[in-house]
Amino acid sequence: MSLKDLTVVVVTYSRQRYVDRQVAYWTELGANLLILDGSPQAHPNRLQWEAFPNVVYVHSTTTYRDRHLMAADLGASKYAILLHDDEFLLNPGISKCVEKLDNDSTIDCVAGRAINFFYQDGNVYGQRIYQGFSNIEPDIDPGLERMEEFWNDQDGYVRHYTLFSMMRRDVFSKLLKQTFATEHTNPYVYEIRLHLVTPLQHRSYLLNELVWLRSGENDPVSIGGFDRSIRFSTWYLDEAHSKEVQQMIDDLAVLVSKEGNQAVAKLRNEIAKLLDQYSIADRNRYVGTKKEVSPSIVRKKYASLKSSARSLMGSMLPISLRSRVFGRGTTLLAAANEWQAHGVNVDAAEVARVSQIITKFHQQ
Repeated sequence: MSLKDLTVVVVTYSRQRYVDRQVAYWTELGANLLILDGSPQAHPNRLQWEAFPNVVYVHSTTTYRDRHLMAADLGASKYAILLHDDEFLLNPGISKCVEKLDNDSTIDCVAGRAINFFYQDGNVYGQRIYQGFSNIEPDIDPGLERMEEFWNDQDGYVRHYTLFSMMRRDVFSKLLKQTFATEHTNPYVYEIRLHLVTPLQHRSYLLNELVWLRSGENDPVSIGGFDRSIRFSTWYLDEAHSKEVQQMIDDLAVLVSKEGNQAVAKLRNEIAKLLDQYSIADRNRYVGTKKEVSPSIVRKKYASLKSSARSLMGSMLPISLRSRVFGRGTTLLAAANEWQAHGVNVDAAEVARVSQIITKFHQQ
């Protein structure tokens, strides 16, 4: 299936080699690529990319939030999806997402199964992540009930990530504007906002296809005003941020109420109740966790968690700890085969091809 109807949006900062990898990958697959680069200097290859009709490069030293708001107004394809600069979306899984949106008008956002990967000593290793992710009953309409079900995951977060889902272009634009409408002092607030406004207004769907390769090649970017070391729950429950928290809840309630007939007061109360429950449970789950801890302590904590919580914890660990906590584990292709053994559709040849791309990238 052609990917000409898809735009992949990459918001990047100071990872220019990884941007080169994205351009090469998506030019070959035929999807449109929108790069929003906040690096201090523009990418040196940007003029070469003008020859590629599927690539749009924008250099803007604005904030992370501002570049996402820019993405909401750029691109004219039918579908769009966010992607980190060091990650991959696999075919044919990504084509199946397009096919689902083409054929089911009741669905606005589609995601797939995922693997976390990292490169070490000449090999690409992988681990199945978010194994507990699931779908919501299709007869539950967008609204408060769907929001509550979406956050009713067995491991304490959401049923699947709409943050990295393929969306209809108008939905993508609207949700980005609602998600990044207000500036916040904690970067994880934006993810939380998106996972609230989506089920309140739209249906999302999880395909049993291997789609997303989440990278462990780099630690998350933390730059001025965008500190990833503080968890959302810590921020949310800190009395020092109470005014900002209340303003966030009020803003979300007003934004969503404008899109439908839901009362602002009820939306506000239900959002606050849900976030209270999530934040308290999350704080209790991770209480005492520090940025610098020994691998043995982290390993014990990891072993005590359920599968989806282990996946989340693993993806958040610094690179310096990741291999010492989990060991090198299995190869990327073996992890894909594990998904296949659990009924997930996997194209082993494509996984092997991407593994070769990653290996060649690190050996250059």
